[in-house]
Amino acid sequence: MESEGREAARSLAQQLLVLHASTPNEIDTAFATMRQPRVGALLVGADPFLSSRHQQIAALAARDAIPSMHTSREYTEEGGLMS
Repeated sequence: MESEGREAARSLAQQLLVLHASTPNEIDTAFATMRQPRVGALLVGADPFLSSRHQQIAALAARDAIPSMHTSREYTEEGGLMS
């Protein structure tokens, strides 16, 4: 799936930044990484750990003004753009 995403981004003259997080601290680190190049959007994949941290992720995306797309409505209830 990641390679298809990279190819789609390349065809649109965009860059895809793929980050992985498996702890709350790694989520904070991922958002710090996204601030450096000032990403234009965030897509959070389906993952049990990330779903359990939807409040943290939604809050960080709102703080950094990153439009975010998610796999479940819990994110949008916390302020995410769409699910």
